[in-house]
Amino acid sequence: MTPLRGLSSAAQGLTALLSAGIDFVPHQVAAVRRVLSDPIQRYLLADEVGLGKTIEAGLIIRQHLIDNPDTEVLIATPSALCEQWRRELSDKLRLDQFGAPFECCSHTDIARVSRTPDVLVVDEAHHLVGLDDGPLAASAARLRELARDVPVLLLLSATPPLGEEARFLALLNLLDPLTHPLDDLDGFRLKLEQRRAIGRLLLSLDPDASGIVLRQRGAELVRSFPDDPVVQDLAPQMIAATRETPERLVDLCGALKEHVADSYRIHQRLIRSRRADAQGWEFRPRGPDGGAMTHVRTEGDPSDDLAVLLGTLEDWRSAAVDSLVEGGEGAPLLSTRYRDLLGAVSEGADAFRAWLAAATPIFAGEAEILDALRDQAEEYDDADRIETMVESVRRLIKTLRIDIDHPKIVVFATTTGLAAAFHEALENGLDDTPCLLLVEGGEAGDDDEDGVGAFAQAPDTAVLIVDRSAEEGLNLSFADAIVHLDLPMSAARIEQRIGRLDRYGRRQGIIRHRILLPSDEDESPFAAWLTLLADGLSIFHRSISDVQFLLEDFETRVLDALLLTGPHALVSLTEEIRSQIADERKSQDEQYALDRIALAEEPIETFIQALDDAEADEAALEAGVDQWLIGTLQLKKRPFAWPEEDPFKLGITKETLIPRLPWQQQLELDDSQPLSWKRRIATRRTAVTLLRPGTPLVDVLTRFTRWDDRGTAFVTYRPVSDWRNDVWIGFKLCFTIEPSLDMADLLAPSRAELAASRRAQRYFAQSEQTLFIDINGEAVTDPALLAVLSKPYNSHGKGPSADINLGSRPHILADYIDPSVFPVVCRRVRDGARQTLSEQPAVLDAITAATTLAASDLQRRRNRLQRRQSAGDTMAREDIALIESILPSIASPAIRLDAMGCFILGTAIARSVHG
Repeated sequence: MTPLRGLSSAAQGLTALLSAGIDFVPHQVAAVRRVLSDPIQRYLLADEVGLGKTIEAGLIIRQHLIDNPDTEVLIATPSALCEQWRRELSDKLRLDQFGAPFECCSHTDIARVSRTPDVLVVDEAHHLVGLDDGPLAASAARLRELARDVPVLLLLSATPPLGEEARFLALLNLLDPLTHPLDDLDGFRLKLEQRRAIGRLLLSLDPDASGIVLRQRGAELVRSFPDDPVVQDLAPQMIAATRETPERLVDLCGALKEHVADSYRIHQRLIRSRRADAQGWEFRPRGPDGGAMTHVRTEGDPSDDLAVLLGTLEDWRSAAVDSLVEGGEGAPLLSTRYRDLLGAVSEGADAFRAWLAAATPIFAGEAEILDALRDQAEEYDDADRIETMVESVRRLIKTLRIDIDHPKIVVFATTTGLAAAFHEALENGLDDTPCLLLVEGGEAGDDDEDGVGAFAQAPDTAVLIVDRSAEEGLNLSFADAIVHLDLPMSAARIEQRIGRLDRYGRRQGIIRHRILLPSDEDESPFAAWLTLLADGLSIFHRSISDVQFLLEDFETRVLDALLLTGPHALVSLTEEIRSQIADERKSQDEQYALDRIALAEEPIETFIQALDDAEADEAALEAGVDQWLIGTLQLKKRPFAWPEEDPFKLGITKETLIPRLPWQQQLELDDSQPLSWKRRIATRRTAVTLLRPGTPLVDVLTRFTRWDDRGTAFVTYRPVSDWRNDVWIGFKLCFTIEPSLDMADLLAPSRAELAASRRAQRYFAQSEQTLFIDINGEAVTDPALLAVLSKPYNSHGKGPSADINLGSRPHILADYIDPSVFPVVCRRVRDGARQTLSEQPAVLDAITAATTLAASDLQRRRNRLQRRQSAGDTMAREDIALIESILPSIASPAIRLDAMGCFILGTAIARSVHG
């Protein structure tokens, strides 16, 4: 089982990462490690949309279930997302391995939660703060009570924008009410503004900048932090280095950035990752390089009846503008009405007629125009637009198949009626392509309750048609293209549609779009709106989730311009909006500079590389464990489904050397459980269990191995064919070196004890050491002798060449060593080996490095607390106490003997002697 110990050591106690069957994504791994290494696990996970907050929360839940399978977990989400959470936690995070380990409830149902769980996860938590009335007020009140009492609290939310400081403060108050009191909103706003100013300053600390710029920034630092001795020391050094020793600028700028970022962050319990900071493969571009729009095609509704109707719609706009001149209703009300009119026309004939049926005049002369629109709408239906888009889908499939074998297309419609009508027409128009309908209140599919699952698993080209209810939450990252049967007059809704496909880990290329417009003429309001989306917001090339709070203002200005001036007014507005977005993103860089720089002091890349290295040779990992499970314990291994060798299944036979009670019962092996050591297979097949530390099956086998003494204590006579000397007696000792933390109950460590263990392993990772010692206590160094001793146990050799287990043959052992002396020799060798190991330079160097790292971290946190006394961080003292408690365990680590065996080497013994 040695390969498993290497994996556990690399994981530093975070076996959920190993066993979940997911890829290692840096920002997710960093978030999980930070939370689980903290004795107080109360955090706001505020990654941008699509960065995988569900995965982060799921990994944290999984680790708690690994640590204690009886952990009670409650997840509260918007009702539309409950099923997706259940699916992702079971399929991706494999929480189903623990039985039924969690409950999922809607935000509304939080009000009825009677018992405080061990772990509470609240998705879209911003919907449940700052409420004194309304349908969610009772749930918000109950959440405040639960947040006060629950041991582990994870709030998931996009970070509330500038301008919504009260909601942001309310979220942080749930986590730490003493540090973030609700009655200090003005003080909180001031801190945010100061934080942004500090971020702006730090971003300009570029060692490649000109000397004059760096000197200005150095002087600004000195003025800004007069009571900070570190800044007062380093900033003048940086100023001097610009003239005298420019080679020091990289180190000095880095030191200043790290110190200021670490010391003046105002909310240590917020973890936020941005797409702009993501690395590598996490995201694929939405569109071609350079902003080209070759991936977007529009179709105009060819109906003659609609063309007449659009002319009357322009008459309405002119009359509405005239009414403003005559002192009628204000522009905001009319702009909103114009948006509703344009949206209803875009959504289809039934939606437009329904809107007209409910509309009442709001300005002089509107009644006559509404009557004209009603008459024209009676002659209009969706047949032409549906026929046009069926043909568009047919052409799109042909285009996609040039590069993609089995393309998947998602069709969005706002209304359920249009989605259903298009589904029927498309089924008739595409003979060999599955078309699935997923709408609110409807069936997910004819043969599969899970429409998304059936869509994803379709073996060939498939089309999924959805209505507005599917615009939020669904993960469709495996799909290739979007067909829009209407174009909402809401940038946020279009972002949500694209965001179903543009999610972290997407492997497909650019996302192609086919968009139906009531009119695609340049002078139409629909074409002008599309142009602004494409050129002003660049929505078809990059996510706008980072500027979502600006969208309401943008849309108000757009609609005002469309109403008052017409479509051509959006040309100048497009450039204005593009510039404003660029300014906002620069401001965000400043706002989050402190978090990004502070998190960089704990680089995650080295940790992930250690995980990758530990499981790089999966074949060797499997072979090493099979030697014990199959070779020694006699479990039976068979392919799960012939002829594939992988995945496989394990079974118990009459020859299996594992006691039925309790161990066989705890293994819960059955023929329906496909297993694999290969991460690639497990990530692609949700039914396959990845075998790693942290998987219940592997953890049970590990506990059994510790309980069973076979392999952990042995005496072996090993015949050596060309042996010419007297018999040689020596020992193999397998040690684990790890922080020497005490736990009150090794079988049920507390949450705080586990967090301390993980934090200690970040400084001093567990390591395995094997020593070979002769009977005189001397270390074996002869390569030839080491090669003989390192061979695995061989019980199947021919004739006298097989190894002989002397543990069951004490009469043979007595021929070589006095039975009364043997225990004394074993203890002496054990103690001497432990002493030898503790004095090895490599071990001493590792202890020194770990102690230095922990002491440095401790001093940095003490300094931070001292500088933050006025603002406070009530949890900072707990963090300091944690590091203080684990420092002795690192300075004097435990050297634990895991296995010890005695070898006797000599010539072959006749079978008649040992048989």
